[in-house]
Amino acid sequence: MLQAKDYPTGSAIYSFVDAETGENTHVDSEKLRQWCAANKASLEILLTPVDPQVALGFLEGNVIDLAHVARVQKMPKLDPIIYGKVGTLTNGHPDVLLIDGHHRFFLAYAEGEPFIPAYILEPAQWQEFKIEGLPNMTEEQLRAKPGKAGLMAVTRTSPMSGEHTLYLNVTQEQLDAYARGGILLQHAFPQLTPPEREFIKTGYTQEDWDKLFPPEDR
Repeated sequence: MLQAKDYPTGSAIYSFVDAETGENTHVDSEKLRQWCAANKASLEILLTPVDPQVALGFLEGNVIDLAHVARVQKMPKLDPIIYGKVGTLTNGHPDVLLIDGHHRFFLAYAEGEPFIPAYILEPAQWQEFKIEGLPNMTEEQLRAKPGKAGLMAVTRTSPMSGEHTLYLNVTQEQLDAYARGGILLQHAFPQLTPPEREFIKTGYTQEDWDKLFPPEDR
């Protein structure tokens, strides 16, 4: 299993929050996609149904970014999406997570395709790409992140305590837009908490602020 501390700034991570239990699952979907490509000769690619309600749920739930769907549409070749079995059954069928391919799935729906090619992996095949050590989020926090379900590793240097990496609900596009200037911090990252926004701006962590201004003195 992979460790959060090994991820550099800008790492895109797939995250899923179980609606019933709140349990978080974090997966390095990029490494998993590379593994599938390297092992495609031994993996079966199946045509899986495109459920319109699922696709529209991605849009309504802020799982996808329509601008990225448009970029995907221009790609000359699309990889199969990746499902991972979770080890349980519903009505005799295996329960799965869509780990990679939300935008491709929505594009297939938008283009009227009834099926989409997919890898359906056994738990042992995809769970080695799970990441341990990431902070848990609620479903609301996850869906507040525009454009993609997941966390991004953001590294900053605190003037007080040195280099830190936090895993935040941001996109690279947001970080780039803020770096270019002309946008207020709270407008650039409306989904983040004030301490998370301050970390992006100055590098100060919540622990730094607690040392500077102890809670008992506030």
